[in-house]
Amino acid sequence: NVNLASATYQEAVNINKSLTLEGQGSSNTIISGNNNFRPLNVDGISTPITVNINNLRITEGLPDVNGAGILVNSDVTLNLKNILVNNNNTRGGSGGGIYNAGILNISNSTIDNNAANSGSGGGIYNAGIATILNSAITNNTADNFSSGGGGIYNANNLTLTN
Repeated sequence: NVNLASATYQEAVNINKSLTLEGQGSSNTIISGNNNFRPLNVDGISTPITVNINNLRITEGLPDVNGAGILVNSDVTLNLKNILVNNNNTRGGSGGGIYNAGILNISNSTIDNNAANSGSGGGIYNAGIATILNSAITNNTADNFSSGGGGIYNANNLTLTN
């Protein structure tokens, strides 16, 4: 378990092993890409991992690739609870807020004001398995008019509840 103090962390966080990352609330614990890079990359590096992230904000990601806020690779199960993913913008890919190629479970969270320029899935691009429960996905945009998906672009398996 990793407990983060109330602060703004302006760095790229790379997670490659199973863990729980606990913040002090989305107003208090912030991981920011500082409008230069992706704040959170979760990759088991060919080893299946489970990562739990609770009570923080992922913001201001601005990479030129998929997953401006969070990139979830295929060997990952990522559980997000009480998370705010906002103000992320991929300049050359899909998944403005989150790009999922693994297993993604989101509950009691908000995906807001993210953008996929030149891609699909302004809020979430799902190429894996995603379950979203009791969450809000609002004010996201995608500039790829041929495939779209401002809020969510689903290319595989998606379950939405409430």
